[in-house]
Amino acid sequence: MNPEWVRIAELAYLDRAHPVAARVAGIDVVVVRVGGAPRVLYGRCTHRNALLAEGQVTDGILVCARHGWDYDCATGRSRCDDNEALAVFACEVRDGGVWVDAAAMGRWRLATPMDFYEDELDP
Repeated sequence: MNPEWVRIAELAYLDRAHPVAARVAGIDVVVVRVGGAPRVLYGRCTHRNALLAEGQVTDGILVCARHGWDYDCATGRSRCDDNEALAVFACEVRDGGVWVDAAAMGRWRLATPMDFYEDELDP
């Protein structure tokens, strides 16, 4: 197995309504289950940087608990603002777990400027 891949969630514990938080390579991510398959998206709302793991998933749409912004779990695209989208990270299911490539996520973080500092994030 490639050592850059890390296990971030157990597939059996993912339900269709509740996202799960994880942190990989210094990046908050959210793991959701849509149609039986896991998806891993950037875990902060583009509106106010709230943790999306506190939200809910309905019919493949992730809704932020803070202000109701919503995102398509397949594409990451916001339905509230066409110019906003969450990064969607590749994931695999192995041995009952959801795995992501931590090195690829680290490269994404370096290439993606943030408009805020860690201490400015909503908890």
